[in-house]
Amino acid sequence: MNSSSFGEFAFDLQARQVTHLGERVHLGSRAFDIFASLASRPGEIVTKDEIIKSVWGSTHVDEGALRVHLVALRKAFDDKGATGIIRNVAGKGYVFAASVTRKPPLDTPVQQAQEGNLPWPRRPLVGRDAVLARWAHERHRLATIVGPGGSGKTALAIAIGNLLRLEKKVFYVDLTEARDEGDLLSAVGKALLQHSRTTLTVARIADAVGDDDIMLILDGCEHIVDDVATFAETFVASTGSAMVLATSREPLRSLGERVRHLTGLDLPGNDDAECLEASPPSLTF
Repeated sequence: MNSSSFGEFAFDLQARQVTHLGERVHLGSRAFDIFASLASRPGEIVTKDEIIKSVWGSTHVDEGALRVHLVALRKAFDDKGATGIIRNVAGKGYVFAASVTRKPPLDTPVQQAQEGNLPWPRRPLVGRDAVLARWAHERHRLATIVGPGGSGKTALAIAIGNLLRLEKKVFYVDLTEARDEGDLLSAVGKALLQHSRTTLTVARIADAVGDDDIMLILDGCEHIVDDVATFAETFVASTGSAMVLATSREPLRSLGERVRHLTGLDLPGNDDAECLEASPPSLTF
């Protein structure tokens, strides 16, 4: 439910419900549609033609029908002591005059993904202690692990995420198949908000996160590095404390980005498979 309120009233446009002090306000279908057209744009003049199009679509109706339902809508609010909520602006249209407070939707990370979506590693990353200890002391809100393919960037990013998951919600987003901004927003929306609507924007995602203390791991950014750079810079600037850790074959070149180069594996002195598997990645700073 996406709830908003004004005065002693609360409403949810998706649920098509208005309540007064917790009690349902009964509105006809057309009256509610008119209310939705106005309440979704508080303080703005909404023209008669805009309301008619919103309520009746392409069906031709005259202004008389609109006035009939407006009378019913106003009466419903007048009966609850909210006279003057809907004002007529002569020759222009109508204004929803109340101050509306919007509550966070129920698809925010706070409510839908309390602990993030990062899995615990199946086994520890051998040799990570020095790197992770340094990360713990030198945290940056926007950082990128840069290295060639197969160098262990993903494993290191997940290890860092697991280091911080006891104090932050950590979300992992796989961008290896993303090809444009739409794919990026869809993937982030699915991880953070539990949906991937095409109407998502960076601003909407940032609003949903707000001051929530999260870490967002964007993995495999090299195919859409410019789109990720813009997203990461805007997202960090628009949230209270959210962190972004990206992995890529090249830096994002975003404002405030800290680049950490992964130089590859420190190979042991033989080609034993078990030894090779245990060889740790190394970072340069």
